[in-house]
Amino acid sequence: PIKACLEVSDDMYRESIRRNQSRVNDGIATFKLYDGEALPFENAMFNAIMSVNTVYFWNDPIATCRELLRVLKPGGYISIAFAQKIFMEQLPFTKEKFKLVDTADVNNILESAGLQIVRTIDEVEKVKSKAGELVDRPYTVVVATNVS
Repeated sequence: PIKACLEVSDDMYRESIRRNQSRVNDGIATFKLYDGEALPFENAMFNAIMSVNTVYFWNDPIATCRELLRVLKPGGYISIAFAQKIFMEQLPFTKEKFKLVDTADVNNILESAGLQIVRTIDEVEKVKSKAGELVDRPYTVVVATNVS
């Protein structure tokens, strides 16, 4: 299957293409720059959608999930991965421009957009802090489906 990747940042868009040039050349990945709101895809185009560490930046999370639902095929799945609010609150760079969330927040967003939660996966990974120490980073993946 072809993977379609979206980016709102010019720099990250160019870097994504650079890092995945062979996949782009082979036609198995496409990258698009977009406005962060209107997805540049037709209705019911995808079987699965994954979003990693982006929910913090959505201007209108319910509208964003409705837009994800629009491009998701009936019976398709959306996975939203995010670091838990309790961890993110400790990071100095999250004080501005981040809307921190926990599992209940993400479940509410997805359900309010018309999706049905099917699974929640809670994990903890070791990551290196800016100080160079290993710390536990709790994260969650919420999987929801298009029941229409």
